[in-house]
Amino acid sequence: MIVKAYPVHAQIRGQEGTVGVTVSAAADGRPKDCRVTKPSGHSLLDTAACTGMMRYARFDPALDAQGRPTAAEFSTEVTYSLDE
Repeated sequence: MIVKAYPVHAQIRGQEGTVGVTVSAAADGRPKDCRVTKPSGHSLLDTAACTGMMRYARFDPALDAQGRPTAAEFSTEVTYSLDE
């Protein structure tokens, strides 16, 4: 489960948006890098999306052609909405 912690200062400022991220996962399924691929327009939300992915994301390892675990990338979006 990914925990989406809304940055307090972004809440106070009423900032909302969707952040596109790409996470590089190691062969063991743990994230090793995260980059914002579609900024939300609010740096607090962009930073929080990658921080959350690095802290909480775990993936089933990708497999190469021989069935061995290998590094891979995963892309997703994280939406921050004050109405939720």
